[in-house]
Amino acid sequence: MWESESKKIIPYLVQKGNRPTVEEVITYCLYGELRKTALDFVVYMRENNMSFKLCTSTTRGQKIDNIGYIFMYGPDDWKHSDKHKQGDSPYWGINTSLVMQHEDIIISGDMQNLFWDKITYCINCDDSCAGAKDVTLLGKGFVNVCSRCKIHDFYNPDGETLEGLKQLFVLVKKKTDMTSSNKKTKKTPNPPRIKLTTEQRDKNTPIETLIPVFINDCDVQNAVMDFVAYLRESKLELKRVGVSRWVFKHNKQQILSLFLGRNADWWCKNTYWYIDITPLFLHEYEDSIINIGLQDFVLSNIKYCVNCSLGCFPGKNAVILHAETTGICMTEQFIYFCDPDAEVVAGIKKFMELEKDVRNEI
Repeated sequence: MWESESKKIIPYLVQKGNRPTVEEVITYCLYGELRKTALDFVVYMRENNMSFKLCTSTTRGQKIDNIGYIFMYGPDDWKHSDKHKQGDSPYWGINTSLVMQHEDIIISGDMQNLFWDKITYCINCDDSCAGAKDVTLLGKGFVNVCSRCKIHDFYNPDGETLEGLKQLFVLVKKKTDMTSSNKKTKKTPNPPRIKLTTEQRDKNTPIETLIPVFINDCDVQNAVMDFVAYLRESKLELKRVGVSRWVFKHNKQQILSLFLGRNADWWCKNTYWYIDITPLFLHEYEDSIINIGLQDFVLSNIKYCVNCSLGCFPGKNAVILHAETTGICMTEQFIYFCDPDAEVVAGIKKFMELEKDVRNEI
């Protein structure tokens, strides 16, 4: 175990101010061969110019150079976590959700088996089983896959698996470094965080009041105002569900979300505003979508899986508007629009009217 100058650093909620190094956390959480293996992995990463940064959510997790994560749980942690995977024994692991976005490196390096070997199949293990799913992973199809299968998490990796992960991280690191050095334009800094007053944070504050707060472009302000007016005229139920997000419901079911400000979102980054739609009954009116010429409009704005949540990768496969589509976002809000112009907004309105018509008939 390791200690600070005054006392042991356990657990995070007790001492939020502490920022231990990854080596310190490993030494505290693990012992024996597990500790040695994890420390050797960290040494290898550092020798290949990769740094570690403490995750804000827990002292037990650290980000590896913006391309992966390492996490550790000791004997004092398992009692407080329902996410523990190894019973009551200490363990460590590597999360590769960011690395898996570089499929070209995995395939060209013939490393698919690292992930294919992690596939587990549904055996209907208990009453809470969500059922099996069919997935396509790195160009290969799998059927009857366990819905809880965490393909990108490697627990207590060792031997051949660990050597493969080391090689993969190094290759991805070289690619990301090269991409950064080849950028000719100066990176635009993120806009300053908007500080809202207590009144502005109130969930009952009208969205119209906040549009000018989040958006400083007059033309965009007017466009958003007009769209919100249309939504209100459509008698949709409006609810604020976050600092900058509003949900609109039709017949008590979500039909659309609207986000204001330059959101740090997986799909829309540094946008003034964006919209995602919940097309619950798209299959009922897909022929109408095609007949009015909105097929490409929809298909070009599908959300694809970006490994944003543990267990979601590699997304789902579906037939959308008669087109085979793979790797779609697992959520019901799988169609989105970033900074929509007048033509796109007109298409969104047509899309929504078709969805509403079907909901009214059900």
